[in-house]
Amino acid sequence: ASTAGVGKMLVYLRGRGFHRILLGLGGSGTNDGGIGALAAMGARFFDGQGLEIHGVFGGGLLSRIADIDLSAVQALLSDVELCLLYDAAVPLYGENGASRMFSPQKGAAPETVEILENGMRQYAAVVSKRYPAIDPLTDGAGAAGGLGFGLLAAGGRLIPGADAILRAIGYPELLADCMLVFTGEGRTDRQTAHGKLPSVVARYAKAAGVPCVNLCGQADILPERTLYDCGMSAVFPSVQAPMTLAESITRAAEALTKTAFNVVRLRRTLLS
Repeated sequence: ASTAGVGKMLVYLRGRGFHRILLGLGGSGTNDGGIGALAAMGARFFDGQGLEIHGVFGGGLLSRIADIDLSAVQALLSDVELCLLYDAAVPLYGENGASRMFSPQKGAAPETVEILENGMRQYAAVVSKRYPAIDPLTDGAGAAGGLGFGLLAAGGRLIPGADAILRAIGYPELLADCMLVFTGEGRTDRQTAHGKLPSVVARYAKAAGVPCVNLCGQADILPERTLYDCGMSAVFPSVQAPMTLAESITRAAEALTKTAFNVVRLRRTLLS
């Protein structure tokens, strides 16, 4: 439950002479605000008595932090362009923040969610007091359990990941020859609208005047209209009969094929 491994990788890459690093933020099992990664890169954390905190840095330590020293980390990355490609444009804390939106998916019980939320707010206040320019409410600060915020404080730059990748592969140009766009994910819900790939795919498709259909394993978006407003023409869950999660994963290819077939058949019928 710690981001320490990411910090170790950054130390390794810096040691190998890399000066531009693209780091994907999303799909993590962590909720530590990035303190694990920062500690692995030399950050120092202190409790209310001024004693340095040692040990495994996970979300449970957030509430103990009363002061922080990032000088070693900032020196380590001083000549590195650290691009933080986030999947969801969420802040560090709040109703749409790292703890309340994502930690339940990672196994946190309701009471644990509030412990993590309170710890994250205290941690943010400590960082902001020491480094006032670091805003915990910046889009992407809450990505990957708050790793975005921690690495923002270390000198990284938060960038919408979906936009960056879609531009890199030439997606906007490809739309010129498209009649229909398919996108998808495991579960489509209110998180999707916060900058996740399917919503960005839909936004580009809308700008090009191309219908966009989302095929997902599970859909839970109504009355959330932001996805439709951003350009998603329709959302279709692929599961077509009662089944367990394991069965749905095993039969994913079959289910997606059938759903896509019917969508295309409907479109051809409407255009004929």
